[in-house]
Amino acid sequence: MYVAGDFNQWSASATPLPYDNRAGAHGTYLQIPPGRYRYRLIVDGCWKADPFNQHRQVNEYGEMNSVLVVPDPRAKPAPSEPAEPSPSPDAPSPNVSPEPADEAGAPAS
Repeated sequence: MYVAGDFNQWSASATPLPYDNRAGAHGTYLQIPPGRYRYRLIVDGCWKADPFNQHRQVNEYGEMNSVLVVPDPRAKPAPSEPAEPSPSPDAPSPNVSPEPADEAGAPAS
């Protein structure tokens, strides 16, 4: 069993995946820079998508490549929401319409 992908110029023989008896699975360790990589497994000469990775992309042959994203450990995590300045206590909530005012500027009830 082998793995071929963007990280090894799609070589069908450059990266073997030996069976690890302790792990009970085929595998290897690669040092590759952060980025997005497409890959396929070669099992008994047949090219296949990784059945344990649901991240996939159709290739130029109409077959599925598996996709692996290696994060940059130096990158700061993206905030969950964009930072916005805190509104002043007198500012209306963005989801609430201000009360209509009368001619004197007092809230109309």
